[in-house]
Amino acid sequence: MDVILGIDTSCYTTSAALADVETHDCVKYRLEMLLPEKGERGLRQSTALFLHIKNLPRVTKELLEGGDYCIKGVCVSASPRPLEGSYMPVFEAGCSVAECMANGLGVPLYRTTHQENHIMAASGGRIKDRFMALHLSGGTTEMLIAEPKTCGYGIDIISATGDISLGKLIDRVGVKMGLDFPCGKALEELALSADSGFVPPVKLYDGGVSLSGAEKQFMDAVGEEDDAVIARGLFEYAGRLLEKWVSHHVERANVKDVLFAGGVASNKIIKEKLLSSDKLKGVDLHFAQPQLCRDNAVGTAMIGTYFWEESKK
Repeated sequence: MDVILGIDTSCYTTSAALADVETHDCVKYRLEMLLPEKGERGLRQSTALFLHIKNLPRVTKELLEGGDYCIKGVCVSASPRPLEGSYMPVFEAGCSVAECMANGLGVPLYRTTHQENHIMAASGGRIKDRFMALHLSGGTTEMLIAEPKTCGYGIDIISATGDISLGKLIDRVGVKMGLDFPCGKALEELALSADSGFVPPVKLYDGGVSLSGAEKQFMDAVGEEDDAVIARGLFEYAGRLLEKWVSHHVERANVKDVLFAGGVASNKIIKEKLLSSDKLKGVDLHFAQPQLCRDNAVGTAMIGTYFWEESKK
């Protein structure tokens, strides 16, 4: 099978994927989480870079085992966003390995970005017109307008959190409860056991989002309210906030499709709130498969197939 190898080295995940050059579909992917010490709320870039260098040989070996693959090109997430000056040291690990592999195999090296990777993995390339994308992760809470291009996306940020991301809010509260980082999955299990939640007021600030006030209220509630009630409230708060944020901007942006990508978008409570929203009736909401919401190289490999296809014209 002719494939493109995709590599993505984000702040918390080493990942590689294969995509079929004919169908553009993902064939297989592998990933390895980068986990901080218990009680810690994140990793230094230098530590993550070192872990990527250790992980990449094993992750790529597992990816390529058991299949008859002919690698036609290598595509790598080279930066966080398709914006001038966008840079994080962690992506250097993927770029270095991708360039070595492309040179060794004698195949083209293609470059894309982590954000385009998320959007492609979440949408599967199925949205062909200009659309709104919400990138919701541990490091990012951004509202984007995405314009499909031949290979990837043109992206404009139209609104973003003024302080911490939704993912950081969730993880910080979870760590204070004594949960292991990242905390989203454990908090979701807790939340689903509660009938109601502790939900602070939901506000926009000139159409934007600020989470530091809600963070203080949730942190103060730890120890005062039941953990399950706080967990439920976290995700109900996130759902209400996203509902309000999207409904404020979607008509102004003149789009009919809204895509939710990134790890936070996999949460069942948030998804149910948005899909049942009266404020968002008439808007086509798209959600990634839960396993493709988290960081992975699936979109990077898929974008690589379009680069390869374009090179053959």
